[in-house]
Amino acid sequence: MESGLLKNKPSQKAFSLVELMIVVALIAIFTGIAAPSFQEYIQRTNLKSAARGIASDIYLSKTRAISENRYYKISFDTSGATYKIRQGDSSGSSYSDFPNKGLYVFGDGLSFSSSTFTGNEIEFQPRGTCSQGNIILSNNKGFKATIAITVTGRTYVSYS
Repeated sequence: MESGLLKNKPSQKAFSLVELMIVVALIAIFTGIAAPSFQEYIQRTNLKSAARGIASDIYLSKTRAISENRYYKISFDTSGATYKIRQGDSSGSSYSDFPNKGLYVFGDGLSFSSSTFTGNEIEFQPRGTCSQGNIILSNNKGFKATIAITVTGRTYVSYS
């Protein structure tokens, strides 16, 4: 009868302090190894996002030039790492500016390395054609993105 009163106590399983400290040390070591690679990944991703954002604005300017039968310009300030979309009239003689856009929105350390456009401007005509050239973006780790624009306004982005 006493067998019903005595029940087996469940054994308690837990980690010792030494085991817990070993796990914490391993996590710290792996984090220390992975952190530089992760920072490089973030900087590459920021560069790609900036290049895609500018390519998108180029496409938008081309599309608006055609649909509104107006001239559009994108002006790059290579020293200030900003660019501006400008809307022209149907003759291209006067322009109104949209607010500046900066590369800082996409992350730190991004800049315009060079531009082959005359006056650092892309001009879209009402039929969608534009000046041909490219603009190169870079980050402080030396990675580059080249945005090439053809006469027809087609945009190509390549990374190196």
